[in-house]
Amino acid sequence: MIHVCFSIYDKTGHYSKFTGTAILSLLENTKSDVTIHILHDNTLTAYNRDKFISSVNSFNQIVAFYNVAELCAGKIDMIRE
Repeated sequence: MIHVCFSIYDKTGHYSKFTGTAILSLLENTKSDVTIHILHDNTLTAYNRDKFISSVNSFNQIVAFYNVAELCAGKIDMIRE
């Protein structure tokens, strides 16, 4: 199993397509099982999240999402101070 992590801050909603292109290239060019880990904040739209899920599922692979804004809220607030 290969684990690959992408981090996304997608304020305009357009960055996800570049991440999606990288994911598709990876999946098209490996024969190994892959788990895609996507670190994101609240800028990742449900539409783009669903596109990631659909794309990865079409290769029978796994995608997991981690909302860093929620999971690490206390740590992020400490950095901002």
